[in-house]
Amino acid sequence: MKNVLFENIKCGSDLEFKVGACLDNVKITGKKTKELICRKIFPEDIYYERPEIDVHFDISEFDGWVEIYGIPASKVITHPDKQYKFFPEEFKKIDLEKSSFSHNWKRELEDFECESGVFNIQDEQREDINKLREMGLNI
Repeated sequence: MKNVLFENIKCGSDLEFKVGACLDNVKITGKKTKELICRKIFPEDIYYERPEIDVHFDISEFDGWVEIYGIPASKVITHPDKQYKFFPEEFKKIDLEKSSFSHNWKRELEDFECESGVFNIQDEQREDINKLREMGLNI
C-alpha cells in the first residue's frame, strides 16, 4: 500500500496489518476505528527492511488504541500527546519497576525480537512520559 488514507473507517473491532506488508505512507485518522494493530503474531514473522520507505504509518491524527511492533517505531509518525515510541535500549536507562509503563510491552518486544514499538499513552503514564522526554529519552 502506498499513499493510502484510512479516514474514520468503521470496522468490526480493529484495523490490522501484517508485519510483512509493504506499507508506504499509510495514514490513519479519526475516531471511528477503535484499534490499530500491526504486530508479530509469531516470532518467525518477518519484517522486510525497506530503506526507500521513510514512513510506514502516520497515526498522528488517530484517536484509537495503538499496538505496533515488528516494524521500526522510527518509521511511524505519532502525536506526542497520544502515543509513545518504546525503545528497550532507551528504557534500560531507567528503573521500569518504579514507572507506570507496562512491563508486558517490554516482554513482548523481547519475546518477538523487536527493536521497538508504538503504544498509546495511558493517563497514568502521562506524567512519567513528560519527565522522561525532559530527561532526553527518545520516546
